[in-house]
Amino acid sequence: MISKIVINRDVRYAAPWFVEGQGEELATNTLEYYHLIGSKSLDLSRGSHIHIVKGKLIGYGDELSGEEHEKLNKKNPGMIYAPIKQKSVVIRFSSTANVTLKEWQVCVAFICN
Repeated sequence: MISKIVINRDVRYAAPWFVEGQGEELATNTLEYYHLIGSKSLDLSRGSHIHIVKGKLIGYGDELSGEEHEKLNKKNPGMIYAPIKQKSVVIRFSSTANVTLKEWQVCVAFICN
């Protein structure tokens, strides 16, 4: 199973498929997710996945179907529902400085296998 979390936060323009504020919400939730994973304070007996909204852990659960995950994401754009245990993580990072528009464009992709 491959899960993808992509953060695409552009200072001036939002990604066309994001609703307003979704990029910032996703970035905040991703930071909290990796903070919780690193803290080793999560309880695997409560579920194999965690649900994070607005930078807060709101619950544990089991793996969702694609349809269930899509419904949850429509209700809370930018939320994260991700596994507690990961086999491997690939991180890709790129940034560019646009001196004409005086802005930074940053793209970070976390790919969990």
